[in-house]
Amino acid sequence: MARDTSPIVKQSRREGYALHPKAHKIMARKSGIPGEHAHGRQSKPSMYQTQLREKQKVRRLYGLLERQFAKLMKEASRRPGLSGENLLELLERRLDNAVYRAGFAVSRRGARQLVSHGHFELNARRSASKPATSSLSDQRALNLVTLQTSLMSRQMSRSSHSAG
Repeated sequence: MARDTSPIVKQSRREGYALHPKAHKIMARKSGIPGEHAHGRQSKPSMYQTQLREKQKVRRLYGLLERQFAKLMKEASRRPGLSGENLLELLERRLDNAVYRAGFAVSRRGARQLVSHGHFELNARRSASKPATSSLSDQRALNLVTLQTSLMSRQMSRSSHSAG
């Protein structure tokens, strides 16, 4: 499956929101949108521009491409209730987001990599699919082989130190 490989700090500066932990440091030094002539482009944003920036921010925050986002939006609008809330619920239920929220990865991109490498199981089945959605009744587990790798043990010790 395709993924967005453009620079995360440049995206963060474009959106005005840190999409990754390393973007905080850069955004403290460099303010404004990236680009050679960016300082001259700041005028009152139109309603369309505001809506587009919010959509792009959510899309980039969860690491989706346009087609994946459109598919989720179509699914959210089919469901009863507010489509915006349904969309956020669908995004939060993705397996890579659950791994990120659980603290196994520093960023959603890192969580996506861990899921795509098959380090997590969903309902006792190895899942290498990022968009695999999970519910509260689903059981997520780490593969035992993964626990032996240095990256995962480092991450788990880091999260245990920060929790205590």
